[in-house]
Amino acid sequence: MQLIDHQGRRVVEKRMADPDRHGTEVVALRALADADLPVPELVEVKPGSILMTYLPGERLDSTTADERGVRA
Repeated sequence: MQLIDHQGRRVVEKRMADPDRHGTEVVALRALADADLPVPELVEVKPGSILMTYLPGERLDSTTADERGVRA
């Protein structure tokens, strides 16, 4: 993944060689688009490449559940 400029917009480019993984990610992002969650917006989808909006912040899995205040 890398940040790039696309038509005057800062976006994330994610490249994937595996077409199944690529397809799964696109389907998941489209399914979550209307959810009440911070989900990147798809900007452009091409075989092997996905451009999406950049969401700043930390990954949810970068800390433990206890640190995030999540109870099991």
